[in-house]
Amino acid sequence: MKNLKKQINKILVNFLKDQHAKRVKSGEEEIVSSFENDKFSIDILTRKESIHPTNPNKFDMDIVGDYDAVFYYKGTKDKVSKEDFKAWCSEFVLVDVNFNKRFHKNEQFRITDDGQNVFIILDGSAGELYDIETEFFTESYHDALNKCLEDAGIEFDPYSRSTLQVVAQ
Repeated sequence: MKNLKKQINKILVNFLKDQHAKRVKSGEEEIVSSFENDKFSIDILTRKESIHPTNPNKFDMDIVGDYDAVFYYKGTKDKVSKEDFKAWCSEFVLVDVNFNKRFHKNEQFRITDDGQNVFIILDGSAGELYDIETEFFTESYHDALNKCLEDAGIEFDPYSRSTLQVVAQ
């Protein structure tokens, strides 16, 4: 059972590295795995954050709906041109974060067992993106994770909305 958990751990670490390739390559994030109390835990650690070095509050903003915003030139109701906004965004730089586990560690997966069955528990953003009943559900993420496991020969059944039970191998 430990070998199966180890195999699944490796598959999921590689999956996250692929999903976060740009941020891992830039050093913004690190994908780490640990083994403790007979379970694997896979986390995304934030190592750098993006900041504007000279004028972080250049524009005013109004939230529109749940996931959109309109930007205005500071102190006006004149909308920011796409060119000005793009130029401002291109000036952001990555800086090291003062790492704090509470804010910069995002647990994604736990691989555990109950003595007879192996379970993949989806935590953090992995659980939010995978669970069809959350507002952050993303079909492409759901399908990519399923395909990744299936391509590796890992058969599974949904045990709950955030847990996959691996079929005995």
